[in-house]
Amino acid sequence: MSGFAQISWNEFVEDYIFNNEENGSQTELIFEQLNELHIHPIDLNTATADQLLQIPVISEEQAKDIIDYRDKNFPMQSLGELMFVKSLNREEREVIQLFCIIEEVQPDQSITFKKVFKRSKHEVFIRSDIPFYTKEGQRNGAYRGNGLKNKLRYTFSSMGHFFASIQTEKDEGERGYDYIAGYAMLKNLQTGKNSEICEIIAGNYRANFGLGLAINTSISYGKNMQATPVATIDKGFSPHSSFVASNYLSGGAVRYRYKRLTASLFGAFNKLDGNYNADSTGITSIKSDGLRRTALEYSKRHNLEETNIGGNLHLDLNRFQVSLTSMYSHYSLPLIPRSNTPATLYNKYSPSGNGFQNYSIAYSYQFGKFKLIGETALSHTSTRQTGFATLNGFQFRPNIRNTLQLMVRSYGAKYTTIHGHAFSENSKPQNEQAIYLSWTSQLTPSLDIFTYLDLMRFPWLKSGVSGSPSYGIDYMAQATWTPGTKNRFMLRYHIKTKQKDFTENNAVSLRYNTRQTVKLQHTIQLHPKLTCVTTANGICITFAQNSPELGFSISENVRWTVLTNLLKLNFSLIYVDTDTYNARVYNYEPSLLYSFGINSYYYQAIRGILVANLTPIKGLTVSTRFSITNYLDHKTIGTGNELIASSSRSDLQLQLRYKF
Repeated sequence: MSGFAQISWNEFVEDYIFNNEENGSQTELIFEQLNELHIHPIDLNTATADQLLQIPVISEEQAKDIIDYRDKNFPMQSLGELMFVKSLNREEREVIQLFCIIEEVQPDQSITFKKVFKRSKHEVFIRSDIPFYTKEGQRNGAYRGNGLKNKLRYTFSSMGHFFASIQTEKDEGERGYDYIAGYAMLKNLQTGKNSEICEIIAGNYRANFGLGLAINTSISYGKNMQATPVATIDKGFSPHSSFVASNYLSGGAVRYRYKRLTASLFGAFNKLDGNYNADSTGITSIKSDGLRRTALEYSKRHNLEETNIGGNLHLDLNRFQVSLTSMYSHYSLPLIPRSNTPATLYNKYSPSGNGFQNYSIAYSYQFGKFKLIGETALSHTSTRQTGFATLNGFQFRPNIRNTLQLMVRSYGAKYTTIHGHAFSENSKPQNEQAIYLSWTSQLTPSLDIFTYLDLMRFPWLKSGVSGSPSYGIDYMAQATWTPGTKNRFMLRYHIKTKQKDFTENNAVSLRYNTRQTVKLQHTIQLHPKLTCVTTANGICITFAQNSPELGFSISENVRWTVLTNLLKLNFSLIYVDTDTYNARVYNYEPSLLYSFGINSYYYQAIRGILVANLTPIKGLTVSTRFSITNYLDHKTIGTGNELIASSSRSDLQLQLRYKF
């Protein structure tokens, strides 16, 4: 990234978000929220520290430095002034410019109904996905609806204080729009000289307190993120405006700051889809995909009610911050995970019962170039299971070009959290002990380095792991070289090895399953309006005496701006060849606005994608995306109701976005 005039959104997505390819659901949530922030950027002339901390590269110290500079040089005239903020390096300034703008300062900041509507901004978003094939679920009548997928959303904002949105979605195979979400929010309202309403939200929202051990339905950065994984505590509330139909709260929340003390309260009543146990007296697991295509899937609609209530107190003493969080969740039916067979015994300590309590204390202490941060939490369930979890980090930034970080986590097997998501290998902060070391550096003006090592121990059983404890190692190194203003090279090596069950001569033992990936990418700017990106991926999976499973892919992506920004074209061609599904290759591909652009490829296939964005008038963007995939070694695609009786599939997506 070092040499280009400014990092593009596509480059940011590939470098910062999709390094964590294998954790698809969380990566999609990260993408959704950062994409929303990119499309609705923060005005630096009115930004608060809380708003700036939403940007992944910004620390508490840097947010304070930006605001201090702004207050001394108010109003800021351009984003170029960020170069005068000494704690920001060039790469961080480039990323910040993807999420911030400078707007003209209004002389009269008083709030009246007339000004709220006069200064309001609106956005209408419509999208339809059209498949040129028929899945088996449509052929045999198992799916209740047609193959179309539709999304609608309206968003309102005004004066940086008032926000509202409503969205609805129909997935393929569903009958009608069965997902409806929305919110109304007041933000950053001064109620006195030393007091402020940080947020009041009614509707669907996300909450993030501490480091996520007790409650985090918002962004949780993975190990592969170049951004500091754990930079701050208590990010507060944010609206849920995406089409991801899970991991959010529905109800009300308020966060109020008086001098150095901030108090937060929230409540939620969610209706969920659960999988019944054999006698329908409890729930074995909760569906999170939001799909209700078949009669069976639809029969589970809203069969489980969840009540949540919680609060947080945050004390800010400049260098030192401390936070207390309490969270309680209750289900209308008890969770009864299957754990009565050798294959399901790993679920013994999974959430069970219908009542769940979490309490945590978090801290952050900045002293010069050093920073300490952490959270410790306790959990208690209605089945009398008590657990403990702690996450603590040490960060050293000797200069703006280098950042070293040590993270130590110990999540007990009995620790239970319903809405907690923290820095971890597992999907939940449970059954995991590890030491993580990372180094981010700009060695020279043209060479950036990012590397980490994660040493893991799992004290209890896991799926496919019948012995305990088990161990794992995760290591990644990435170098980005930009020799000039037109070329950029990136090389990444990633190895992850974890113990799994291996059966030999009817005996089961733990053996290391190792996955190694290599990615090489070259970006060349042939013209100010024409960029080409060539990417090669390789993968090798080894497991005990089994033969290695190999895979590779090569892709070419061409981005062309035509007719002075009136029309933008993005074309991608991908070839993939893997021995097995396990050796699938992940790759970023061009997508429409708000669309998740990562996909996995396997077996032998060729895939082509064309995206066109047309802006005929100010505020109106009409987009289309056509994709076609042809498998060279298979006559069908998918299985079960998702089966396509053809070796190829093609899709068309149409999208309209109007801002006024």
